[in-house]
Amino acid sequence: MTEHQEQEQQQTVLVWHGPSPYLSLKIRPSIPTDAFWNLPVVYARRDLSQEVEDDGVYEIPLLLAAPMYVLLKKHEADLAKDATDGSFISEIEFPTRMKPSRTRNLDYIYNRLKDAPTLKACEAILHPLPTRLVFEVLVLIVQQMRLNFKMSSALTEFMIKVDFSAPYLWNSAAGRENEFKKYAEDRNLSEDDLIIRLSNKVADIWAVDLENTVEKPTEKLMFRFIMANLTRIVGSYFRALNNQFQNDRYLSIKVNKDPNSRTNSRMQVLGLKFGRFLVTLDEGCLKNKFKESESFYHYQHTLPANVIKSLLLLNTPEMFKPSPKTAEYIFHDKEGCNFENPECVCQHKNME
Repeated sequence: MTEHQEQEQQQTVLVWHGPSPYLSLKIRPSIPTDAFWNLPVVYARRDLSQEVEDDGVYEIPLLLAAPMYVLLKKHEADLAKDATDGSFISEIEFPTRMKPSRTRNLDYIYNRLKDAPTLKACEAILHPLPTRLVFEVLVLIVQQMRLNFKMSSALTEFMIKVDFSAPYLWNSAAGRENEFKKYAEDRNLSEDDLIIRLSNKVADIWAVDLENTVEKPTEKLMFRFIMANLTRIVGSYFRALNNQFQNDRYLSIKVNKDPNSRTNSRMQVLGLKFGRFLVTLDEGCLKNKFKESESFYHYQHTLPANVIKSLLLLNTPEMFKPSPKTAEYIFHDKEGCNFENPECVCQHKNME
């Protein structure tokens, strides 16, 4: 291939029309979701964790599935070699404008993936790359998709309060009075008990909200796919860092809420990279909560990052399965509870 042909390939016009994108979010166009369905798809089982040939019933666009599946595999291999510093999450930093050379590299990889006909062809492109670069390719694709799942007013109102990095998990943006701390003190609960109950509550209201949202089912499935697998990646990262606590489902939250934890800023970065491209909080709820226009616009742009960060720390990919059963994502600490023991941590319904 001549140099002129290589330049033409890198400047290929996208199938959904418009110029080849730039990494700067101010000028890089979003991808219409239906354009993804004009490209090849892979089939996934209900847990959305891997591509299957025979019994998969959920169609995932190849352009999204390939970097996610490769990232999952490479991340596990990296952690097997170096549990402490092997994860690409240890390398991520607050978003900055990338150098033009890195932008061109991402665009070139992106265009090659767009033209790849199969998952194997995509894997051949992605596997030789550093894991961090595969992650940035995934970020690029997700940011262009702009799925923006619209949260209901009830979900927005509750998630404004939640910050899994803060003392007693309370987001100070919701007000000075820590309602979660009061809830725990009134019931003589430890902070660990509160973590479990609040985690159950967040998983439940999200699973219900996703299931009850009938608009844009295609976008909703892609949102489920992205969140389920990013949650798996974050969970394996925290387990590798804290090998002696492998079986603690809430390890991610317990570690991250320590203000001195080095994971804290990294999780903030993940929230910033994905937040405003994956979720939109209910505008009416935000305007009612933050009546001053300056506060409203501030939280309209910052709260989505906190929402995604909290969901990733939840370490519950089961909540993102299509049509999840409550028993799949709710944790019990009383044997044989079946949601009937008032002392069990599954009793979160009265957390408002």
